[in-house]
Parts: sequence; C-alpha cells; structure tokens
Amino acid sequence: MPAYSTHYLFAYELMEKIKSNVDFTLDEQAVYIGTLLKSKNEEKKKQEEFLKRLATEYVVLGKECEKEHMDEAAINNYKKALELCPYHPEAKRRIKKLEKK
Repeated sequence: MPAYSTHYLFAYELMEKIKSNVDFTLDEQAVYIGTLLKSKNEEKKKQEEFLKRLATEYVVLGKECEKEHMDEAAINNYKKALELCPYHPEAKRRIKKLEKK
C-alpha cells in the first residue's frame, strides 16, 4: 500500500475519533492528535529499524553468495536489501562492484 494511502487512512480514522468525542475542548483535541501522531511516528521508526536489520541480513546472504561465486544470486540479495532499505550503502557498493565484473 502506498505511503499516501496509509497517511490518508490514518487522518480519516483520526477525524472520526475526534468527531465521536465532540465534548473535547480544542486544547484536548490538539493534545489527543499530538499523542496519536507521536505514537504513529514511533511505530514508523520501529518499522524502519526492523527493515534495516532485515536488509542487513540480505547483505550477509549476498556476501555468502559472492564467496561461493554465485554473483547473480548475490546481486539479487543486494537488490532485495535495497528494496527494504533504499539507502543501505553496503548493498549499493557491492552491486556496483559485481556489475563491473
């Protein structure tokens, strides 16, 4: 699901919750929104950390494939790492190295 879709759904759910709690003051609503946003940001950060760890595992698999002279499999593992974590420097560097061969 594209990122904008999840943000839209989150905003929609948030507005529905606020509508159902119309007895909140404006300040209480602001605090409520801030708390929910902080929670979502923390959740997103945890997901990004998990994806980075998973990407690192694909890099490790790629290195093992390189040791066994399985360059195509190594490149596929590095590409999967970049799908999970597009800024993984080790995966980028190793793909460039293998594609030069």
